[in-house]
Amino acid sequence: MAGNKGEKYLTKLLDKMYIKYYIVNMRMIILIFTVCSLLFALPVNAQNGNGNGQHYSNGTGGMPADRHFPKTGFFHLYLGANLAISDYSEPDIGVTHSNYYFPGFVIRAALENPDRMPVFASLRYKYQSGTYNYNGYIQNLGGQRTRYSETALPVSKYDIEFLAGAVNNRFRGFIGLQYERYDDKAHTVNGYFYKRTRESLYGVLGFGAKHTWEEYRSAELVVKAKPLISGEHSSRLSDLGSVWTSVGTIKKDQSRGFRFEVSVEYNYEMLWIEPYISYTRIAATEIVAFSMTPSPLVGRINEPLNVTTEFGINIGIRF
Repeated sequence: MAGNKGEKYLTKLLDKMYIKYYIVNMRMIILIFTVCSLLFALPVNAQNGNGNGQHYSNGTGGMPADRHFPKTGFFHLYLGANLAISDYSEPDIGVTHSNYYFPGFVIRAALENPDRMPVFASLRYKYQSGTYNYNGYIQNLGGQRTRYSETALPVSKYDIEFLAGAVNNRFRGFIGLQYERYDDKAHTVNGYFYKRTRESLYGVLGFGAKHTWEEYRSAELVVKAKPLISGEHSSRLSDLGSVWTSVGTIKKDQSRGFRFEVSVEYNYEMLWIEPYISYTRIAATEIVAFSMTPSPLVGRINEPLNVTTEFGINIGIRF
């Protein structure tokens, strides 16, 4: 009877956690679209105007000012902050994470001027740090599983993305590469967990469609398909202590999967804002056997199929 009451209480608690998390998800989506709506609604006849949408430079006798930004250069630098949330799940074994990334930052350098050359190249670095809530189980040496949940576990990740392709004032097409490293740091605050790291290399194939209202205000829809080229997952089981200390770190090949991303980049003079959504699906690894001291203890481990959906926004300034 006591066990049934405990299970009912845990079920109610988990339901509340999910409801709270989805409320946060909805707030994030509403925030992104509200900000975008306000930016798109900014009046054309902003500062230095004559009230009918014309802008004038100082001391030119009424000649229109060049409001294009960036003006004529080839090198452009973007600096911004990142806020993101994501749902991670291992559907085959019923494990889920709800991740919250803040603060994060983004820096992007681009060589681009569609008025003067038909090609471009860009390099982006993005770092995200945050926490996640775990809902899954713990397992003993005999394979017995017990449901377990924990909140506010630390996590971080970063990625480097290089793109190059053809561009004009309306469209762009590109190819590239993206390297990503994901670090699960839950072991630093909870002894039930061990350090987990995933390093992935994706190919990138995509296109963009741009709309310009004025020379200083535009928006570009960008779609990217990213097949997983190679990946490796590391599990440092020695963090669990006891008989696990002798195991060390187990590395598993995890090279089957793909990622799909959609973003909208809005530019208004020096302001840069980019809401995005990405979907990642990575296949399970092969089972790896390992031995423990004292012999003849033998264990097996693999990483199951995992799926991640991330909603985020980058916002900053450009030079």
